[in-house]
Amino acid sequence: MGSAHAPVTVVVFCDFQCEFCRQAQPVIGRLLEKWGKTLRLVYRHFPLPRHRHAFEAAKAAVCAERQGRFWEFHDALFAEGRDLSEAGLTALARSMGLIEAEFRACLNDASAAERVRRDVDLARKAGVKGTPAFLINGRKVTDVDQLDGAIREASFQPVQGR
Repeated sequence: MGSAHAPVTVVVFCDFQCEFCRQAQPVIGRLLEKWGKTLRLVYRHFPLPRHRHAFEAAKAAVCAERQGRFWEFHDALFAEGRDLSEAGLTALARSMGLIEAEFRACLNDASAAERVRRDVDLARKAGVKGTPAFLINGRKVTDVDQLDGAIREASFQPVQGR
């Protein structure tokens, strides 16, 4: 979300079944409003093994993304997505007007699971152990209350590699 040329990129590693991730969503929304075009938000899946339906929910979000509706599905999962079973995820997709046959086929497609696994591997390489976790221009931040300050600091530093 946001311009690939924004001076600050926030990568967020989340789990749709994590209550702390759910609680972080309004903070992230306020930061997007506050920082506007300065900020680019990149979502990465990090379903925790102890959350029974988190991996399936992450796959479902990948499937919504394939229909161009990731952020809407993301918001709905955090806002109202308490039933993260396959039936609940399919019902949510249906209520959003996603093409159900494509959505169901995608849930059973190994490439959706592989996409989630790539995000998990990326998180592990970045040293992420829990959710939510954030990388702000590559700097790890795990406390949602430190995001604004870290974004402010990053916005005044030159971005390497651009």
